[in-house]
Amino acid sequence: MSRNRRSIFISVAVAAMLCGLAALAWGDVYLATFAGVKGPSTGFTNADLNGTYRFRNLEFEDFGDPDRKALLGIGSVTFNGAGTWTGSAQNLDSDGSVDTDTISGTYAMDPSGSFIFTLTVATPVQTWNGHISKDPGRNFMALTLGADLGSFVLQSLVVAVKERTTAPSLSTLNGTYVYRSLIVHDFETLDPDASAVIADVTCNGAGGWTATHISYNGAGQSETGTVPGTYVVNGKSFDFTVTGETGIFMSADLSGDGNTLVVSSSSDSLADGEQFIGTMVKK
Repeated sequence: MSRNRRSIFISVAVAAMLCGLAALAWGDVYLATFAGVKGPSTGFTNADLNGTYRFRNLEFEDFGDPDRKALLGIGSVTFNGAGTWTGSAQNLDSDGSVDTDTISGTYAMDPSGSFIFTLTVATPVQTWNGHISKDPGRNFMALTLGADLGSFVLQSLVVAVKERTTAPSLSTLNGTYVYRSLIVHDFETLDPDASAVIADVTCNGAGGWTATHISYNGAGQSETGTVPGTYVVNGKSFDFTVTGETGIFMSADLSGDGNTLVVSSSSDSLADGEQFIGTMVKK
């Protein structure tokens, strides 16, 4: 989520259940997973968006152009319950650069739980369509943007969880989580690729995790395997590493109710040409 970005082609369905995210067309292969919240509902107001949410954002710039770029955003937004919000974001660009933004805007909630989210510091102003979960804590939201802004086309996906009031511990992650992610590789090179990943991730509550996964790449090929690793607490977030590899593989934020995580690649993964966002939902 940045002030002045151009991107194309992400879509999302906000529908029935949280089950993943995004869709990406690559040549003749269509890679897709989706993000959703249960609905419809009634009785929502601006007051239902109140407090801080930690988000992951993936967008593409000039997807079909040789000068294409991808942007991964990691940050937080705080809603005041009355129609305005402020936040900050770290932006990991596919060219390897990293910068930060201070962001702010407005929002307007529909009784159904859908809302309009406006980034007013952007030029031109950017408007997302979002939906929040109907659980009492409003612990998850998904937002999308797709618009021709005149000088560029922008489409973007954001997934976010309500920030925990206290820092988690290793034992907070305990059990098996359903994982979905969309990954782009070497996006600005002459040989880019993308993959969608489905996995079961089991965390042992003591800093160890194992994932059994299947991935589908842009050539239509699939791959299965088991990946072990470790995780540590980093403030109110988690950092995951893969056994036998250096650097942080992904970072994650856990919702206040402990059931949902939003995840993304790290700056270490960016150095290897990889960018992704995803979700993990406890079984």
